[in-house]
Formats: sequence, structure tokens, C-alpha cells
Amino acid sequence: SCVCAVASDGTVCSGHGLCGQSGCQCFNDPVNGYWTGASCGSCASGYFGSTLAQPCTYSTTCGNRGTFDSSGLGSCVCNLGWGGVTCGQCATGWEGANCLCKMDNGLTCSGHGTCDDNLGCLCYGDDQRGHWANAGSGATRQDCGQCATGYSPVPSTGAYGTAAVGCLCNSTVCDGHGTCSYTGCTCSQSPTTGYWMSSTSANNLHCDICSPGYGGPNCNCDRDGSVLCNGHGVCSSQGCTCAASLATGYYGSTLTAPVNCVQCAHLTYSTTVTGSQQLSAETWFGGSSRNIAPCLNPYRASGNAWLSCWGRGNWNNTLNLCLCADDDILGHWNYSSPSQPVCDICRPGWSGPSCKCWADLYTGVPCSSHGQCTDSGCVCNSGFSTGFWALNVSSAGYTCTCQSGYGDPSNCRCLNSCNGPSRGNCTASGCLCYRDPVMGYYSSLPDSNHTSGPYSVDCSQCMEGYRGNDAVTKCLCSTTTCDVLSGSSEITDYPVNISSLGAVVLISVPSGGLFANNMTVQFTYVNPSESTYPTKTLAATQLFLGLTFRVTLQAGSAAS
Repeated sequence: SCVCAVASDGTVCSGHGLCGQSGCQCFNDPVNGYWTGASCGSCASGYFGSTLAQPCTYSTTCGNRGTFDSSGLGSCVCNLGWGGVTCGQCATGWEGANCLCKMDNGLTCSGHGTCDDNLGCLCYGDDQRGHWANAGSGATRQDCGQCATGYSPVPSTGAYGTAAVGCLCNSTVCDGHGTCSYTGCTCSQSPTTGYWMSSTSANNLHCDICSPGYGGPNCNCDRDGSVLCNGHGVCSSQGCTCAASLATGYYGSTLTAPVNCVQCAHLTYSTTVTGSQQLSAETWFGGSSRNIAPCLNPYRASGNAWLSCWGRGNWNNTLNLCLCADDDILGHWNYSSPSQPVCDICRPGWSGPSCKCWADLYTGVPCSSHGQCTDSGCVCNSGFSTGFWALNVSSAGYTCTCQSGYGDPSNCRCLNSCNGPSRGNCTASGCLCYRDPVMGYYSSLPDSNHTSGPYSVDCSQCMEGYRGNDAVTKCLCSTTTCDVLSGSSEITDYPVNISSLGAVVLISVPSGGLFANNMTVQFTYVNPSESTYPTKTLAATQLFLGLTFRVTLQAGSAAS
């Protein structure tokens, strides 16, 4: 009877069983699979696999090395290290009887350990092969792929598969005094970080002792036997602090070495002038010569020479001290501090880069405000715009006073009192020369060092455009040629006769007297009782006796 299902392709019991009187009897063996259902079309409980490619022969227990995923046709999700359909073999890259050991590039435990079937990778932990550890605990990851706690570094190239030595440096990274590489520690060798080395020779795994010749808590103090800082300083974690006082001397280090207090101090100063203080650009301390103990005498570089006491005093071998200069050759120097042996500031009342300029004790202004303070001392101003000053040395100090011939209240701008009151008056701005038709037209040489606006240094010259620079003509001539008569410019008690309007002829001149030849002259009548000399117009043919005239020769009017 028709008790067994027949598929469309004619197969009975889906090909997974035999037809019996009571229906399909499904296969239930490891060869044909474990099936169930009226037509034997499903896997029996506890098994999975497709009806064709994978008959229901795979246990859903996944060999107790994974978990079953029932979605779709079902599959095993294997634990770490295992693989296969039912987790029955080691996954790719894993090895050992229990698949506990990770491989990398064919190297068991990444080349940094051995594989134990029950424990997994047993990582190396020594100073030759490195201190390694698994990346995870238990069976999660066994590969010796990282450094054990407190060690570094993992090789950076390939990380897991390189057999390079690594993980050698201890937990403080070379004891805090070096850098770690794949072959061990490279210890610090500098004045700031110290001079260190390893107490063990194996792979330089430490930086825990000072290199030869160094000592102190940070191994950055120079050591000669048991003496630190060469006996001329104090050692601390920052290194040597060299002695620097009058009692101990001033010590320092060679320019290419760490601070070791092995020689006299070498200092570099700013060249900026601050107040009366000028610091040398370079200084060595020494005794009788540069860099020779007791390291107290400051030497300053000057060209190719070194100047004892900065060139500002003399070294005293008995006192071991610079005696600062107080003269016009080296300057007038002093110490800025009793404990500082450098002649670095000016004595009271002195200033300038060489302390050779006397300064006002109240204002502090050097050169009496009338000069420039230079390295050689005061250079007093000398020009019409500033006044004509000269250096004067007196018990009151060095001052700029008026040059010879100049005087106050002119601010040293008036020479020879402006050549007398008949030519001009002296003011604080200089000579204010007369420039009028009565007194004359006067000035000085026409350049910036003699004139400025209406003022000039003297009244020795005619103003431009005028001639006749003498007491008679008074620089009055501008349109005619003026020449001074030879002989006296004053004619007294000689008879004069007016030959024409404005012309005077001398007459009855005694033999050998003034003006032996009769001359035709222009004149200005002189009346001593008048403050000025007004010009008088006299009638022709009038005779004058007992008068004084100031006369000038009229061009082309001479008569024999």
C-alpha cells in the first residue's frame, strides 16, 4: 500500500530512509546521517547538515569547542584556536594538542616562547631573549606578542613574527636615565641628564651607575677620585654649582665640557650700557694671569689682548683684589657690590662708557649738558647751534665752559662781544648785529656754523650786499665803491671848505700833516654829545673850524 512518501524525482523517503509497512524508517547512523520526519527530510535532534552536500552527520555539540548557530542550515562557531565544521581541529595559525599556541609567520609563540599542550605559550623571561607575555589570559590569546609587565619595547617591524630581541628594558625604562632599543638601554650622556652606564654588561639592561669621572645624585658632577666638582663647587641633582665669591674665587668649566669647576670662570656679558654701567662682552677670572687661580681677577677681551681688571684698575697680588682706577686714563671706576670684584660701575659723579665724563651730582647729566660723553670722555659742543664750548678741569670736576673769546649770557655763541657795541648786541641766541642806515649793516661769515636767522657768532663782516667794513664807512656802502682814507679816520680842528653840496675839501693843511693832498670827500658830521652820528647837509662855500668829521672817499673824486 502507498504508506511512504515519494518525491517528485521518484525517490522514496527523501533518499534518507527505507519504506516499511508502517512508513519511512529514517537512517540513523554516522554513514548515512541522522534523519527524522515522515519523509526523512530533516536532521534528527542534535545534528545538522544539508540534505545533499552535508548529510545530517554533524553534532550540534560542536565537539564542546564551540557553539551551534541554528540559523539557516546551522553551523558551529568555534572557540579561539579551533576550526573545522564541528571545531575538531586547530584553526589556521594555531598549534598544540589543544590548539592553545598562536603562531606568527610560522614561528611558534611568535618566536618568543615554547608551546605547552595544556598551558599554551610559555613565554621567555630572561635578559638574553627578552621578557615576553601573552596578549590575553587563559585561552583567549597565547602568542607571547607583548612585553611582560614593566618591560619594553616590542619590535616595531612585524611585531609578532619578528624574532628580534626586545622587551629587555626594565619598568623605569633604563632606570630613568636612558632610552630603550631592541638591544637594550642607551644611557644618557649629557650635562643635563647625567652621564650614566649599566652595572651589568648583558645587553646594557640598566642605566644605574655613573660613568667613570662623574658622580653626584644625577651623575652630572665632574669627579676626581672622591672629590666632586674639582673641589671648587657644590654638587646637586642639577650638577656642579661652581664657587663664585671673593672668599673662594670664581670658577667655571671648559667651554666644551659639562660644568666641572675645573678652571676659572668664563662669563659672557651683554654690551648694553645701563646707566653708568657697561658690561664687558667677554670675561675670564684669573689671578696674576688669565685662568690661573685664585680666579678673582676679571680679564676682559680687547682685540687680541686680555685686559687685567677689565682694563679698569690694577690687580693686587697681596689683597687678591682689583684696585679700581680713579683717573682720566682708565676712568673713574668702582664695584657694584662688595662681593663682586669687577670694576663695573662709575664712581659717584662720573658716567659714560669709560666713566670719564663728569656728571652733575643732582641731575646726573654729563658734560654740563653742553657736550657728548664718549669713550674718551666729554667732547664739548662747538658750533653756533649748540654754542662754542671747551673742556674745563677744576676742583668742581670736569665741565664744558665757553671757549676763549666767548662768554655768557650768550650760551657761548657771541665771539669777542660781537666786535663791540658799535656793531651789535650779545643775546642768548647769539649776536644781534646792527642792520640799519645809521649804525651800519653787519653780520658774520655766511654759513651755518656762524649764522642762524638774524643771529650770528660775531659782527665782524659786512652784511651781504654791503661794503666798507671799517669804523668810518660802517658797512654802509651798497651802490658805490667805498675805500677808507689812509691815515686817521677822524679830522679834528682842520679847516674844511664846502666846494659843493655834500662835498668837503681840506684846506690849509700844514706840511707833514694829515692828508697832504687836498681830497674831495663825503662826510658825516660828528657831535660827541649826540648818541648817534646823524648825517649833516652843509651849504657850499661854508667854512667850518674846530669840527670832527668821519669821512669816506667818494669814488673818483680825489684831487691833487
